[in-house]
Amino acid sequence: MDGWGLLIMLMGWSVPGYFALQLILWRRWDGGWRRLALVPLWGTVPVTAYTLFALAAGSNLWPLIMLFTLPLAFVYLLALVILKRLR
Repeated sequence: MDGWGLLIMLMGWSVPGYFALQLILWRRWDGGWRRLALVPLWGTVPVTAYTLFALAAGSNLWPLIMLFTLPLAFVYLLALVILKRLR
């Protein structure tokens, strides 16, 4: 597997990884850390709604926007986990 194939695979796996990590952090963290962990929801909820609408409309490109935005949210949450552990 070349570098691009690996990148595409990681982008795909970051979508369910984001949803799992978002749920875990929402349940386990409190205070300011929880608020910071909920910041990506401002972007990911509309993207998820749009993606589901596109799927229901029969679009064959329905997952594209999710595949480009949710990996960024996943990386943000991973950075928060690392920052909290370092503190």
